[in-house]
Amino acid sequence: MAGFFIKKLLQSFLMTAFLPVWIIGCSAPSLPELRIGYAMHDHHAALFVAASNSQILRESGQLYLAEIKPKSSYYLMWQDERRALIHISPSAGADILVRKLQENHFDLIFGGVAAMLDAMDHGAQFRIVAPAMTDGAGLVMRSSLQVQEWSSLVRLLKQRGASEPVRIGYKGSKSVHNLIFQDILRNANIPFGKTVRDAGKRLVLVNMFSSENLLPALEAGQLDGIVVNQPLLAKAVLSGHGKLTGLFADLPPKGKWSGHPCCAIAASEQSIRNGGEIITDLLTLFARAVILIGQRPQLVQQQVSQWLGENVDVERISMPTIHYQYEFSEKWERGMAGWIQVMQEQGYLQNAIHAAQEQNRLDALIYERTLLGKALVRIQK
Repeated sequence: MAGFFIKKLLQSFLMTAFLPVWIIGCSAPSLPELRIGYAMHDHHAALFVAASNSQILRESGQLYLAEIKPKSSYYLMWQDERRALIHISPSAGADILVRKLQENHFDLIFGGVAAMLDAMDHGAQFRIVAPAMTDGAGLVMRSSLQVQEWSSLVRLLKQRGASEPVRIGYKGSKSVHNLIFQDILRNANIPFGKTVRDAGKRLVLVNMFSSENLLPALEAGQLDGIVVNQPLLAKAVLSGHGKLTGLFADLPPKGKWSGHPCCAIAASEQSIRNGGEIITDLLTLFARAVILIGQRPQLVQQQVSQWLGENVDVERISMPTIHYQYEFSEKWERGMAGWIQVMQEQGYLQNAIHAAQEQNRLDALIYERTLLGKALVRIQK
């Protein structure tokens, strides 16, 4: 009996020992992988819409994302062919997303242009490959203050005086919203401090170090107002704790910040070199998602609210104030030039950006345009 079992065991071993020879010979090559980072707000909705509409995008352009794990991993598909494995991860925005791209945690990000420019100025090895959106940010004041337009804020500053300064919170030093609001205050000749210890200032800007801290501080009365992006403006208004004083485009001097570039899509130089075709596929997909945002607003508002865990009423207010785009328009180019000027006036961009301006190579430092150019050819077919 023992000999029988030994014989069967030996037969089993000999059979399985030869299996790898033909299994390995027939195995498929591994797919390229690409990691995308984003922030949990609707400025990056093109990514959410692309991931949420596989069937619509497949029918309209044959390129789509096939879900493996919701909001996390997808196959990049061309018809029935798997082109790449895509990993999608949320992160804190502004400086942190950009830092994670620099530290090789991500290959491609949706992020704020101000933080991107500052990182490039200090030698970061990535390039902007496409715009994401413009506008979609502004000033909300605490409802009890009854500040519903800019002139009301000016009156409040006169009433308060330096002994009780108006406190406006922002999410980070290099956030788009902080830098824009400082420029607005300077243009309006309103002096401001950057700490509560700045004596004699009627208005103090308070760094809250994260967008998550802004609404709780406004609701608790620790802040009188906040400058921030959507959908936090809409959430503050719907909660009853805030009143919209104005979108940045409407604040003085009116129109200066209309159409301001806010978020862009950036990729590391390594991923551009090694995965340019995959990035072109993704930019094509994101462009089709932007088109879908314009064509099916109710559908995408529902999808974005589900992705972010927000009430759909928030997105019905928020998304129409954001201008999603996928081309480097003339207005985008003027806006980026304005950004560089304002940031330099505030003491930023004095290194690589300044040197590139002097050497007439600024565009090459900031952008990689050929991948989007290829994507736009596909869109136009």
